[in-house]
Amino acid sequence: MTQQQDRRLQRIYEEVLTLSRRFGRVDWDDEDGRWVLIYTLDLPSQYKPKEFTACLIDLPPDYPETQPSGTYVDPDLDITSGHYYNRSYSDKGYTWICAHPQTWDPAYPWPQGDNLITVVASVMQQLNLLKPGKGQR
Repeated sequence: MTQQQDRRLQRIYEEVLTLSRRFGRVDWDDEDGRWVLIYTLDLPSQYKPKEFTACLIDLPPDYPETQPSGTYVDPDLDITSGHYYNRSYSDKGYTWICAHPQTWDPAYPWPQGDNLITVVASVMQQLNLLKPGKGQR
């Protein structure tokens, strides 16, 4: 493993620790740093009675220089929007949600720039904008 890969995994590890302090159980790919899974992301009130969703973040090989483009949540949120559909991880029980920061600046040291917390904030913002409901996807 190169020094750059070591630094990348260390940063992801530190970000995962920060996420786990807020959301509880968080798993991640500690070998290649390709994904992070938050088990209980709070849902906005319009999703009641469901209170939580899992949130899977697909990390690009050059994260944090490149922001994640794949975020996935539970498939039973009943969102009727093109911003929520089966893609990549649907075979593993997750549905893609179009949620990513509009800009990305992963400044160093990491707490000062965009990071996984920024990505989760984008997911929460999108979940607030999207509405569950019956109908076609």
